[in-house]
Amino acid sequence: MRVLLVDDDSYIADSLKDLFEFIGYDCSLASNGNEAMDKMKIFNPDIILTDIMMPEMNGIEFYRNARKYGYSGQFYFMTGYELSSNQSEIPREVDGIFPKPFEFKNLFDAITAKKKAS
Repeated sequence: MRVLLVDDDSYIADSLKDLFEFIGYDCSLASNGNEAMDKMKIFNPDIILTDIMMPEMNGIEFYRNARKYGYSGQFYFMTGYELSSNQSEIPREVDGIFPKPFEFKNLFDAITAKKKAS
């Protein structure tokens, strides 16, 4: 499984990359939505996990652009902000939303359950 991790906080992105690689996933990192669009086209991820608030192109704009491009894999948001402040902007079709900090096990369980259901 290939995972594209998108976060402008390199500590979070690197930590998640280490965890995913430890369990055998192939990972690529991007620090904003523009960079993520470029990497998505080359890396062809099965799963995208993106922060919502980022410079240049935020996670919600990235989600919309990725779906327009034809990305059909799993898509998860993570955010350090209170969800009620931007909840109405979040597309209902997203596979999950994880408030930071979150337990990696909860994310992995959501990915695994989604994979089994499809």
